[in-house]
Amino acid sequence: MGGLSLKNLPEDKKTRRYHKDEYFNLSEELLPKIKEIFNTDISLVMSYHNKETFGDMDILILNKGYDNIPKLIQELEPSEINGNGNVYSFDYKNLQIDLIMTDPENWEASNIFFQWGDLGNLMGKLFNSYGNMDNFILKYGFDGMKIKMIYNGYSKYLSLTKDNKKAFEFLGLDFERHKEGFNDQFEMFDYIIGSKYFSYDIFQWENLTSVNKNRNKRRPVFIEFLKYIESHKNIITYDEKNEIYLENLSRFFNINIKEEYQMLVDKVEYDKSISDKFGGKYIMESFNLESGKELGKMMLNFKMEIESNNGDYNDFINNHSREELKSMFKRLNNL
Repeated sequence: MGGLSLKNLPEDKKTRRYHKDEYFNLSEELLPKIKEIFNTDISLVMSYHNKETFGDMDILILNKGYDNIPKLIQELEPSEINGNGNVYSFDYKNLQIDLIMTDPENWEASNIFFQWGDLGNLMGKLFNSYGNMDNFILKYGFDGMKIKMIYNGYSKYLSLTKDNKKAFEFLGLDFERHKEGFNDQFEMFDYIIGSKYFSYDIFQWENLTSVNKNRNKRRPVFIEFLKYIESHKNIITYDEKNEIYLENLSRFFNINIKEEYQMLVDKVEYDKSISDKFGGKYIMESFNLESGKELGKMMLNFKMEIESNNGDYNDFINNHSREELKSMFKRLNNL
């Protein structure tokens, strides 16, 4: 994924860019070998039809829970293997090969998200910016569409769908057109601009998070996209009321997001009430203890004792008085 992961190859094994014909000839040779070695489904990630040279080859692998992936890759006799998360890079006939290990639940979504260059990244930004909602962050990726719900410093992800075709429908993009692919990045740019939620401002550097800013500065396609949309300065202004957009999302994905959010709020507030009732600060004050490893050990002993004999720790704290809890804590820790 980028063609720059292999740093320690001997001179005669160093990777180079492949021309289109030799690239696809190599894919016809390599893909059956990988499929046989891993005994699973595989999928070649496609790029623009008019792309003439390739610095690497991205291949999705349906992950069956392999014990030793580098050992399996060694059957292809690479000079170097580099693992980074779920991506394993190695050299094969002077081309960098990137195997993207993909869990079964994300297989279909990944086969859509990774196709056609940076399309998935740009679609993700369209979805992420929908509604500009406080306490809610939308995500589109290889694992589907989800929403990050935030309350009082705590957060929880809620899956909206694993069917990435829904992303196209939601954003007003033609999925059949996506399946045809794009001749070059400029056709893909026009496709993104055609979304009903395309807005010039959301892609500008000053409106990106620091993480996205650093990531996209290393993406030549994103930089080219910024130049391209200088002549497409459409801007969408969203209403300040979150409820409108949450209701739209709830209807579209058939999930009651406000109800799920309230469950997060209730959980955070409940946990806070437990901490206030019999947490570290209260215990320190009650027994004249100082914060440190010894206090942590005492609290762990207390929690393990409760869970081993009474089940849920929080429910136990909630159902007993402070005096009862102090007595038990004192007895267990010989205070």
